Amino acid sequence: MRKDKKLFLEEVWQQVEPIYKKMKEHPFVVELAKGVLPIACFTHYLQQDMLYLRIDAEVFNLLADRWEKENSNVEEREERARFFRDMATDNIATELWMEKQFLKEFSITKATELGPAIKNYTTFLQQQVQTNTIAVATAALLPCFWLYALLTREILKIAVQPNPYQLWIDTYQGEEYLTYTDTFLTTVESLAKKATSTQKGEMKQAIVRAAQLELAFLEESITICHS
Repeated sequence: MRKDKKLFLEEVWQQVEPIYKKMKEHPFVVELAKGVLPIACFTHYLQQDMLYLRIDAEVFNLLADRWEKENSNVEEREERARFFRDMATDNIATELWMEKQFLKEFSITKATELGPAIKNYTTFLQQQVQTNTIAVATAALLPCFWLYALLTREILKIAVQPNPYQLWIDTYQGEEYLTYTDTFLTTVESLAKKATSTQKGEMKQAIVRAAQLELAFLEESITICHS
């Protein structure tokens, strides 16, 4: 995390860090970095992640709609709505890129059914955007970007070379992805500054819950081939 006076997020990080530590030390991550992750594990992860990206894009578009309709600050409204629409567009582009690159390289077919972990995760995100405040909904969507920017940076440090999963690792350390992440962090911090203590508590809960669901996805993906 880039600690440039993001006081709210530094406070949240105290609860998120133990979850992140479990992700960093998770067998899925360790085996991927070592290049020994069974292809069955990666296949399940990738298939489900592609389904997640599609639904996540829909959620980002819904969030952009809410920014356009509910924010009275014209400049902020346009900036935030544009940012989240860009995120939605990028998600679809990433899904199509993964389909072109990874499905062919690893002889993986597309999945059509959500597994329990991604079903729980996407349902949570949809509920936040449909029923909660803009601040809480925005916060709930942050961990995917925040945690993966950090996680893949750590993977790069320990990854063996050559690594069969290098292309996947590099996806989350590209300049565009890191720029999105920094803007997202700044956005959530800005929202927290305007929030009441109750609202900040709800934002924190949403971030922590999303982080827990990220960990659950790794757990499901490793269990699928180590059970």
